[in-house]
Amino acid sequence: GEDEARELRRLAQQTARALGEILANARVGVHGSIALMRTFDADVEEYYDATNVDLRANVRNGQLRANVLAGLNGGQVRKTMLLDLNEPAMPLTIKTSLIGVIATENMQPQIGRYFPGNTVFGTFNRSDELEAPLVDVIAHSLDARYPCIWSGSAKTVTVDGMVEGQAAPSFVTRIFPGLNLTQYRYNKMTAFANFQPDGWADNDMTFSGSLYDLYMTGTTDPDN
Repeated sequence: GEDEARELRRLAQQTARALGEILANARVGVHGSIALMRTFDADVEEYYDATNVDLRANVRNGQLRANVLAGLNGGQVRKTMLLDLNEPAMPLTIKTSLIGVIATENMQPQIGRYFPGNTVFGTFNRSDELEAPLVDVIAHSLDARYPCIWSGSAKTVTVDGMVEGQAAPSFVTRIFPGLNLTQYRYNKMTAFANFQPDGWADNDMTFSGSLYDLYMTGTTDPDN
């Protein structure tokens, strides 16, 4: 309810202020490496093995920067986190790049988060830069029901895949169930997305196929 949301926000604001006070005058640098690190993504219930993980982080004048570089499924993942505690909104920016990652079985749920019905047999490449207020991020981490909207942009390129979706309007498929699904095999998909602060997203996708190409554009609401 509204009372719970207000309490969560109050706790998140307290946590953010405390973090700001701790890091305001800190000057810290950290560097570490791990040969093999197994991680678990609870959202898709899959394990991922990252190799040759290199972590570098530093704090200076209320600003935190952390960089992670690792190998993943034959490719590479890069992640940068930027947090400016001097700004009133305390924006947290996360930049992520997945380069040449082989779309093994455990990667399919990650692809499905962004492109439901899209199965990739080749490689998965994605770069995005997203930002959200630190208070919202903390509140959401305390209770997943608290909304945290990330704004920014993303580009995705997948190689060798198949899209499966509805081929006819629902009133037709109720009469002719066989028309419900169609498959389109493509050589390459390139997709762009712009995420707005209100949760809506503008999407453009181009598919290159052996017989014909497809272009799609549209918007998605905060719940999709």
